[in-house]
Amino acid sequence: MILQIFIFIISLCLLCGGADLLVRGSRQIARAVGVSGLVVGLTVVSLGTSAPELFISVVAALNGNADLAIGNIVGSNIANIGLVMALAAIVAGGIDFRHKRDFWVMLGLTFLTLPLMWDRRLGHWDGALLIIILCGYLFAVVWRAKARQTGRLELPSPEKPPQKSWAPLVFVVLGVTLLTFGSTLLRESVTVIATDLGVSELVIALTMVSVGTSLPELATSIMAVLKKEQGLAIGNIVGSNIFNLAFVLGITSVVSPIIISPEVLYKQYPAMLAITVLLLVLARLHKRISRFDGYVLMAVYLCIIGFTLFMKF
Repeated sequence: MILQIFIFIISLCLLCGGADLLVRGSRQIARAVGVSGLVVGLTVVSLGTSAPELFISVVAALNGNADLAIGNIVGSNIANIGLVMALAAIVAGGIDFRHKRDFWVMLGLTFLTLPLMWDRRLGHWDGALLIIILCGYLFAVVWRAKARQTGRLELPSPEKPPQKSWAPLVFVVLGVTLLTFGSTLLRESVTVIATDLGVSELVIALTMVSVGTSLPELATSIMAVLKKEQGLAIGNIVGSNIFNLAFVLGITSVVSPIIISPEVLYKQYPAMLAITVLLLVLARLHKRISRFDGYVLMAVYLCIIGFTLFMKF
């Protein structure tokens, strides 16, 4: 037990260090390319912070652990909203509700997964469809960013033009590496503890593992709001949920078809859908995600966790 606690502390240090490097590099890339932090958060950062979910789900599916594979994805999306978004809004004192279309994409993908899972199986073609949708979404994000950049009035700057540097890219790669390694260590430590306590695989995936794989998003988003990069923070959260549903679930299904358990279909999926809809309702009511909204999301998340742990299907 002492060894697992030590590993847990080391993993947290890796997560914090990786998040700082990822935010720093992403911010420099955004400035160099001339796009907003939100665009970088929706693409580069969210892809990087979704790496732990991808690694865990693909390996779990290949090993025949379907509950771990799907539970990790559903649980991570719930945690990204109820834990990461909530804490980011609380720390920042509120986050502006920007680029509503990306929120609608997240909600649309959440709805789309229901008919795909209804036969209690996600096969190769289901995964391919999700990947195609993600490619179309990423194309639209990049196209919108370029359109805004082209339409912007360019004024001569007296400052010396920035020199090309590999440092931001190195920061991003190193940050993603530390986040992935740190989350893997943390997942392994909490999984060992949970297994020793006799908790089921699906419950572990929906709680311990999903929180562990959401820690990169948490560390990155908190670091972003502390550095006044709210666009990067919210883009990371929304983009991560989109990547989890379209990329992680899509790749996992293509690699190895997933059998959906009744508990996921009738209990965990509705929880993910409910908290996603709640986020959009709160954001549209206040035109932002306020600190109070953060407390509401956190309370709902804790209720979902309690329901998962203590209510039998």
